[in-house]
Amino acid sequence: RALERLNRPQMQVLETLHLCTNADTGHSASAAMLKKLINGSSVAAVDRILHSLQELALVHRADPPHGATPAAAKQRHYLPVGSLKDVIGIYPAGLGRSYTELVRLQPAFAQRVVQLVGELHRGGATISPATTPMEAALSLQHWTATPESLQQILATAPDRTAALLARFGNWAMGAVPQAQRRASVLHESADVGPVDWLLARGLLVPLDAAHVELPHSVGVSLRGGYVIENFSLAPPVPRLGHTSAGLRRNAALGAIAETLRLVGEVLYTVREQPLATLRSGGVGVREMKRLADSLRMDVHEAGVLAELCAMAGLLRLDVDSSAWVQPPQLEWLSLPRQEQWLWLVNAWLASERAPSLVGQPVNAAAPGPAGHRGPAGTTINALSAEAQRPDAPVVRKRVLEILHELTLEAAAPDGQAPVLDAAAVLERAEWTQPRMARRFSSLVRGILGEAEMLGLIGSGALSQLGAAIAAEQPDDALGILGEHLPAALQHVLLQADLTAVAPGYLDPELSERLLTMAAAEGQGPATIYRFSVTSVRRALDAGQDAAAMLDFLRQHSATAIPQPLQYLIEDTAARHS
Repeated sequence: RALERLNRPQMQVLETLHLCTNADTGHSASAAMLKKLINGSSVAAVDRILHSLQELALVHRADPPHGATPAAAKQRHYLPVGSLKDVIGIYPAGLGRSYTELVRLQPAFAQRVVQLVGELHRGGATISPATTPMEAALSLQHWTATPESLQQILATAPDRTAALLARFGNWAMGAVPQAQRRASVLHESADVGPVDWLLARGLLVPLDAAHVELPHSVGVSLRGGYVIENFSLAPPVPRLGHTSAGLRRNAALGAIAETLRLVGEVLYTVREQPLATLRSGGVGVREMKRLADSLRMDVHEAGVLAELCAMAGLLRLDVDSSAWVQPPQLEWLSLPRQEQWLWLVNAWLASERAPSLVGQPVNAAAPGPAGHRGPAGTTINALSAEAQRPDAPVVRKRVLEILHELTLEAAAPDGQAPVLDAAAVLERAEWTQPRMARRFSSLVRGILGEAEMLGLIGSGALSQLGAAIAAEQPDDALGILGEHLPAALQHVLLQADLTAVAPGYLDPELSERLLTMAAAEGQGPATIYRFSVTSVRRALDAGQDAAAMLDFLRQHSATAIPQPLQYLIEDTAARHS
């Protein structure tokens, strides 16, 4: 957990200290020693970072190494804590293991390495011959120990070798088909490929049939002799576009009003017919298609909405019927709209579920091509256990903080706001918390989409509401929303073509009552409700009568009830048994 909170320069210093020290032998390192291995650093900067790592109990002070000069002995020396090696990972700083470690841990390489070194020696390479695997490992290590010697080796490499090695710049392991194939410098053809050429010289070491590793000394030499090739105390500054503050506000308010309207429709639909679950858990595609059709949207959007309702407690799983239902006496329905919004936002921030994963392949570690949903049964169902992500609250909170930081740093002109995308957020996240980069990369795009749906982002920019939530000032957000969110309408426009037009966002109770006697069409605030024999009969079946329906419509219509609509209701009621 301590490592997850370190930024990139702190992590780089810690990884370098780990790689160049040995707690068992007491071989410690000072800031001056680390500076030589970290390109672009200074002794003062490294020393400050070491002190901060000491305060986090990740490193501790130590005696100078045996044989240190008097000047070096006066410097502060450090060692990482003993348990660091268990959690820092197999490839600190993205560098591979040493040849000696690979010989010790890879039996297949140990059996081959003496012959490999012998072939190199007979082929004219300036490498010492060896009789044991460990001697051979040391020979390879010495042969590739400096940037100059490696450059000399690579001078005769085939085309594309440099490009292939560049792919190992940040990570020592790579995938290669038939990685354990036998390659030899004594039997090379003129058109040898870069992989075979590197395998024959031990510059790539096979791990199994499909993976290879770039050894430590080769990786350091490729970086010019540095453990860390690029060091900076300042985070990268993304190039951002801008949108107007007015567009941002209108987009955010429109998204909030639309989300509140849709949540109301979800609750009405589920109350009419609960969402049945599958035996394997979650709600199946067919059931979600029914919900999506009633909301007039695609299945993925309906799944995200259902997840949002469930995480806010507006839907709950009934254990007796194994269906998702609306809880009785739901307080949310009677709250003012700004408080309904804050209820949803707070639930979203605290939830360990990731709504936007709905519809994605179950195996998130190996997603298919863009847009591919995988074969039937392999995608994440709405309200299923597969959409659970315990780290979602931490990532959500950090994404909002990053959006706030980037917005403040951008210092946009008056009346403008910086547009922030997933790439900008990921770039900053990878700098501030590199150990969490993979978690961010799998969740951040979905989080940004959900934040836009909740009005925390508008027109691609962090809204005033989003800034208030990021700064943990929900009361300020409520005040802003209460001032700017239009009040829900209490009337519709009845028309002679048997429709009622909502000229804006309707009060949830009015919308719900209309849905009992008419079918909604279209999408957005100006919803059209169409009356028909079927819809009126549905209202009659629910216990309403013609007089009550006509009275309700008179109270909530800005126009008189058109004669065709009155005839439809009265005639259907007269024939209703």
